[in-house]
Amino acid sequence: MPLKQEVVNRKVADYWSKSFAFQKSDDSEVSIKEYFKQRYNLDIKNASQPLLVSQPKARDVRGGRTSPALLVPELCFMTGLGEEHQNPRVKNALGNNIRPTPDNRVETLLKFSKRMQSTPSVVKELSGWQMSLCPDILKIPARTLAPEKIRQGMNKAPLTYGVDNADWGSGIGRGKLLSAAPLERWMVIAPLMFKGPTEEFVAMIPKVGGSMGFQIRNPLFHFLPERRVSNYVTKLQEVVKLKPSMIMIVIDGDDVYKAVKKTLYVDNAIPCQVMKKSTLMRPKGLMSVATKVAIQMAAKLGAEPWGVVSVPKNTMIIGYDSFHDTANRNTSVGAVVASINNDLTRFTSSCTFHKNNEELLNQMEMCFSKAIQAYQKANGGLPERLIVYRDGVGDGQIEYVKETEIVSIQTVCRKLHFEPKLTFIVVSKRINTRFFKPLSGSKVTNPPSGTIVDDVVTLPERYDFFLVSQSVRQGTVNPTSYNVIEDNSGWGPDNIQRLTYKLTHLYFNWPGTVRVPAPCQYAHKLAYLVGESLHKAPNEVSSCPMKLGFP
Repeated sequence: MPLKQEVVNRKVADYWSKSFAFQKSDDSEVSIKEYFKQRYNLDIKNASQPLLVSQPKARDVRGGRTSPALLVPELCFMTGLGEEHQNPRVKNALGNNIRPTPDNRVETLLKFSKRMQSTPSVVKELSGWQMSLCPDILKIPARTLAPEKIRQGMNKAPLTYGVDNADWGSGIGRGKLLSAAPLERWMVIAPLMFKGPTEEFVAMIPKVGGSMGFQIRNPLFHFLPERRVSNYVTKLQEVVKLKPSMIMIVIDGDDVYKAVKKTLYVDNAIPCQVMKKSTLMRPKGLMSVATKVAIQMAAKLGAEPWGVVSVPKNTMIIGYDSFHDTANRNTSVGAVVASINNDLTRFTSSCTFHKNNEELLNQMEMCFSKAIQAYQKANGGLPERLIVYRDGVGDGQIEYVKETEIVSIQTVCRKLHFEPKLTFIVVSKRINTRFFKPLSGSKVTNPPSGTIVDDVVTLPERYDFFLVSQSVRQGTVNPTSYNVIEDNSGWGPDNIQRLTYKLTHLYFNWPGTVRVPAPCQYAHKLAYLVGESLHKAPNEVSSCPMKLGFP
């Protein structure tokens, strides 16, 4: 059994494996040795070993477990890589097994199929169900959308990319942001022991920002004598009184990260850029990192780093995702992120806490209403179309979503006295389907970015399709499934598929395509940030919700 508890939580018990017994759910008593033999067919060889005690953490107590866990040392093993294995060769070898290439994955699948077809008992069982395994990979029709043209600012020519590598990072570093306001006043907080690397890295940001049309003044530095969480919080409370537009914080631990985010996003409304010490210590590639950081900082201040051509006008894109709050039992965080301009590059966001479906529906109505009103305020009118990408829905919940969430959106629209064309799409990332592009002979590779599959492997009773929007350098690319469960847009499937692909280009934390449309990815990031670190609704004073779009 994997021993996940930290070493500091373990101690030798006063119980011994040969004598300790406990009550089962049927009130019968069983010894440790008998239990593992009956339940797992495992023989405990050393009857004299002491049991290890793992005390419940605060999270376990909130979940209802107050008694310690008793572990048999003989059945425990270490997890992760030890220091002796922390070298590139071992990591690469491990990665090859965790992330098999398309060729390796197909070879494994075919071997499995051949073994099943040569096992009489398996063939007999399948025949009883009138089933059989295909001896080869299924060949299906697919098509690839053309690469998008990435819009830049200052009348610069659009950027392009290849279908085999949907990444325009090098081009955007030499180009111009679509729009950006200058950063006049910002602060940097870092431990004194990291002063040299911090100053060296920060000096790069105004240089790369200026070359992209994002003017950045030099910041004010605040160095901490110690790396305690309390030191960070105290310094932040002092600095926010100076009303900076942005604060960069250099950290060396997750506990500091959570405290920083909570101080700036819950207690205040100031965007921040958190940098890990390990990033600043890299010997190479810091200029590339500085370029990406400058783009993120611009986006958090309301800039539009880039755009795509030919997006529909008077259209509002809404993304929704949820995340279980790690601090509050039975509570989930829902996040709504919606576009508020015609270029689909500016967004509004809100989040909710709910314990049941009734609370979820009430708060979703509130979030949708706020998003539509934000669009109206920004554009002087209401959108003609609403396109909702809903993540986090299982197959068994689709009918419920149709009967409740879609009805809630329609109710909100009626209350606001307008009737837009509505498209509601369920997004599924956790699927087992994989696609491969055939090469010469029996070789295969990953399909290119923009690959659409909407026949044969889709369900006849659904309006669904698969999209491969990413390019990966390692392993096998994962497609995303889209199920259109409501649509009165008047568009054909091709229009919806092309728009979905365009939206995967607008996640400003990465100069390339992502697995899901940008509003959906932003919603995921916001829900994760609130559920993992903040545990409270962010301060709504901020006029730029994109400040909460990134972790």
